Amino acid sequence: MTYNLNFAIKFKKEGEYIVYDRDSFTQGAIRISVPDIVTIFDKFIQQSFETTGLLDQPPSKVKDANLHQEEKVQGKVTVFEEQSVPKTTIQSLSGEVYYCQTKKIKDTIAFQEFKNDLAEYLHKSLSRINSDNLLKEETNVFISGIKEVLEVRNYLVTYTTNSSKKQYKEGYLYVMKT
Repeated sequence: MTYNLNFAIKFKKEGEYIVYDRDSFTQGAIRISVPDIVTIFDKFIQQSFETTGLLDQPPSKVKDANLHQEEKVQGKVTVFEEQSVPKTTIQSLSGEVYYCQTKKIKDTIAFQEFKNDLAEYLHKSLSRINSDNLLKEETNVFISGIKEVLEVRNYLVTYTTNSSKKQYKEGYLYVMKT
């Protein structure tokens, strides 16, 4: 199991579901896939995030794409008639999403435990790496975990703790399982 962590300035809800809108995200998602980090992250989202379904909505069509041109031949002159094609509003449930407004998690006990767990993982992983095993393959999982902890840390610094931007304080951490 892996998680994709993203930040959305806002999101659209339709009933009890969130509608996926790529334009509401500030940057690409970060992937959390190292098993120990996934376990730490899973514990955090279970304590702090709400869960709902995610709806895929087809992108809205531009005006020209909504028109169907039908060619009719009258004598030697070709006439194009525009016929309106109904817009598709089909939505499909595409998965489960976890979300939490950033201002609501900043000072919670769960967020403090999450930071403690990440710091503990970072400390243990760094202490397991030495000159004898630095270039060995079994060290790769520690290196990958350290990298993920640093990515999560940088992401959270930007969008939760040090942000002076009001839109970031009002935004949402948005997590999808993959």
